[in-house]
Amino acid sequence: MSRVLRFSAACALVALAPLLAGCDETPGVPDPFGTPPAISGIDLTPAEVDDTSGNATVALAPVLTLDVTGGDGDITVRAFVRGLDGGALVAEAEQTGGAGGFELRPSFEVPRGAIGRYEITVTTEDASGRVGDRASAVLVFTSPSLGGPTITSTSASPSPVPRPASGSQTVTLSADVDDPDGPANVAYVELRQGGETLFRFRDDGTGGDGTPGDGRFALSLAIGSTTPTGTFVFDAVAVDRHGISSVPVEVTFTVQ
Repeated sequence: MSRVLRFSAACALVALAPLLAGCDETPGVPDPFGTPPAISGIDLTPAEVDDTSGNATVALAPVLTLDVTGGDGDITVRAFVRGLDGGALVAEAEQTGGAGGFELRPSFEVPRGAIGRYEITVTTEDASGRVGDRASAVLVFTSPSLGGPTITSTSASPSPVPRPASGSQTVTLSADVDDPDGPANVAYVELRQGGETLFRFRDDGTGGDGTPGDGRFALSLAIGSTTPTGTFVFDAVAVDRHGISSVPVEVTFTVQ
């Protein structure tokens, strides 16, 4: 009798909770929560843009086509375009509709010198707020080089640098960079000594830089109480997005 009772209890549990267990002879039950939206295909046109207009700014108008299946009710598809090197959001687009084909056009403008890869991320969400999968595509933007970068001047502040009795004193090195393709074409500026790269300057408003994107790159160094007195001589070298390096320009500071 005890075996029969245990068997009946087990069958009752299966009948009440078919999602937790099941008998071979019991037919499957559809998922009551449905399926989240899924992207089954994505195409980017054009995937590459080679601009030869020579204009200071270039309009990019990629078209994303994709198919979405699943989901509950209308589906919202969003496309987000990020700048070079995974930078800030530069464009987005959105479309809502039933499962099937979608077309999004996240248009934006870039300086002609801002060549490189722009990542486009696509997300999905159905009417119930359930987030589906995502996909990504890459738009490659190129333009012919008008010439390499030039470091027009360098400076150090304060000058000279007083060596602190304790703690540290900051000296900020600056390098003004000009590029015929525009400031957006400058990939980075390095501080070198004897051909070896020591640090990179910044033009993003941090690390001693004043105004982001103005072509003046800055680097802050800490001078400690044990730093030797005397004049330190380095080279500043700018490299653009075409891979062209500038002529090295000396940047110096004196510790007293």
